[in-house]
Amino acid sequence: MFPQVLTPERQFFVYLAGPVTGLSFEEATGWYRLVEAAFPRHIIALKPLRGVTHFRGEGVTQEECPPHPLRSAKGVAMRCYYDVDRADGLLVNLLPAKGVSRGTCGEIGRAAWRKPLVVVMREGNPHWGDPLVHEPAIVVPTLEEGIATIVQLISPV
Repeated sequence: MFPQVLTPERQFFVYLAGPVTGLSFEEATGWYRLVEAAFPRHIIALKPLRGVTHFRGEGVTQEECPPHPLRSAKGVAMRCYYDVDRADGLLVNLLPAKGVSRGTCGEIGRAAWRKPLVVVMREGNPHWGDPLVHEPAIVVPTLEEGIATIVQLISPV
């Protein structure tokens, strides 16, 4: 008889996408904590605004900010797309959107048809009715429903 070999549980990554334009840092990121607290330990949240504490207390987007490669539009997009590519699924919270979020739509497009996508929004949202958001995703009205759905989609059988 062979001895039992203990292997670590596989971890899954879920990218947390959402709008940032016109929102405070807290409005754009506050929901991350709720999601992380609800995820089982084998699911790790990839947060787009991690490490950009220079935005705390002000709007997320700035016209003039100190030069830094990851603060540039290209740096932000590059890191976000890298995270989308390595994620096992996306949880997209569009509830706080004040307008159409082009960056979030780009992330949805990048992941569309290749990985599980759950979008949280209600009728009347600026993204409502957009086939590029609706077609590749499961759309739910609450963050709680979104969390439960993405967990079911990417968790092992």
